[in-house]
Amino acid sequence: MGDFIQTGILPIDKHLGGLRKHSFVLVEHEPEVEGEYLSIQVARNVIENSIVIVVLTSMIPTKFKEKIINIQTSEETSRAKLKEAIDNNLIIIDGYSALVGAERTEGTFYVENPSDINSWIEQINNALKEAESRNSLENTFIVIPYFSVIIDISDEKSGIDLMKYLREVSSKVFSVIIAIGKWPYTEKFWEKVRSLGFDVIIEVSRYIYKLREYRYFRIKYCSWRDSRKISQSKYLFRVEIPGPGFTVYIPKVVITGPYNSGKSTFVSTISKSSVSVDFMGTTVALDFGILSIGGISAHVFGTPGQERFDEILSYLAKEALGVILIVDSTRPETFERAREMLEKLYLKDVPIVVAANKQDLEGALPPEKVRELLKLPRGIPVVPTVAYDRNSVFRVFEKLYEIISQSSGGYP
Repeated sequence: MGDFIQTGILPIDKHLGGLRKHSFVLVEHEPEVEGEYLSIQVARNVIENSIVIVVLTSMIPTKFKEKIINIQTSEETSRAKLKEAIDNNLIIIDGYSALVGAERTEGTFYVENPSDINSWIEQINNALKEAESRNSLENTFIVIPYFSVIIDISDEKSGIDLMKYLREVSSKVFSVIIAIGKWPYTEKFWEKVRSLGFDVIIEVSRYIYKLREYRYFRIKYCSWRDSRKISQSKYLFRVEIPGPGFTVYIPKVVITGPYNSGKSTFVSTISKSSVSVDFMGTTVALDFGILSIGGISAHVFGTPGQERFDEILSYLAKEALGVILIVDSTRPETFERAREMLEKLYLKDVPIVVAANKQDLEGALPPEKVRELLKLPRGIPVVPTVAYDRNSVFRVFEKLYEIISQSSGGYP
């Protein structure tokens, strides 16, 4: 067990190195924006190798287990293996059943009086003893996805008192993660929350663009990183259950490039479902795919490379959040056509990544030479690529998502 654990949420792992041992984490989210699913996703992603204590305030234990099982990440863990991890590593504190008069679930720690903060503390202490007997407290996560319910059924002071207790507990376990809805609590309450010394604060919110709602999160503060730098980026996300769960999200990515550069292969390699309209092996309409890889999900549109389809390219680029231009590194004679396509795209002021494809073939030009021949502006990166290799394709999307998150705060 090292000092950091990967969460499976790309921006947290990439920019923070994951979560640090003994970290106290706050997820503050706008009502009805599903910020609680960020904490649930962390629980899902660490449960195979760590003990997870989940404090339930809004659903019965069986429903929570179903939700976790239905989060299937790109790591393709079998359902049987995941169920085994849940049986061995999940400890549930049930504070919901007493609220709604549901039957007590065997094998859980039952909060008999949810309005009494001491009842919560008692069961958390019992769960910690259970975690210690199974493994080690230093390999234990405490996750409270709906902390606001505890505040609502008691009062603001009780909520602060429980958070103070959890702050002390965080020095014994690997991490404590609580999610609080930004309901109209008093300003005094929020001042006390901010004074508790959270190591990480993540904001989850939304905005409207062209009559469509987009949801995003940003890392407002981190005690071991330069918060001024990391807080500038906003990361779009979506929640899909059953499916990959809470993932960073690019609503529309256009994939284009000259004829026979490998666009259809690129799309099919990383898409859990894809459709290609072709004639004798050549795309004559669109490739469409739904991507889910490495904590990133996206809707991708591949365009034909011939000039007669340039109108489609221009139309799709209008609403795209990012573009991947694929070139065949072994055929520099196609670069003139690639430059023509690039000029059309660059005028749309959309983030662009160039994928220098077929790097596994003899005679492939290195990325530096591709950049030189394409006469690329400095802001457009070139990523060496092999279109049929998932890890190679993922690196292209990772670079694109990084640019999108940094440009205009991640907004379309």
